Amino acid sequence: GTAVANFSVASNTVRNSSKGKIEKTDWFNITAWGKQAETLAKYLTKGSQILVRGKLDLSAWETRDGEPRVNADVTLQDFEFAGTNPVKVAHETIE
Repeated sequence: GTAVANFSVASNTVRNSSKGKIEKTDWFNITAWGKQAETLAKYLTKGSQILVRGKLDLSAWETRDGEPRVNADVTLQDFEFAGTNPVKVAHETIE
């Protein structure tokens, strides 16, 4: 009976190298529970900017072709809406 929300967050970085700018995007799978999940389900939309804090769990695996991959899963502990028009909501921090 506990609410759960699962979504992905992209983190973009740009760095300069001798060959020009290098852009990299890392993806994180986020899981939120309880009231936080309910709040996120109500206000979070595709393209929203959000700051998340939580417990990171990395797991390595290989594709069928032998390519190494890593999953980055975060169990949400706290979040803030960000961007130019952030949504102001009260929420609980889970310890």
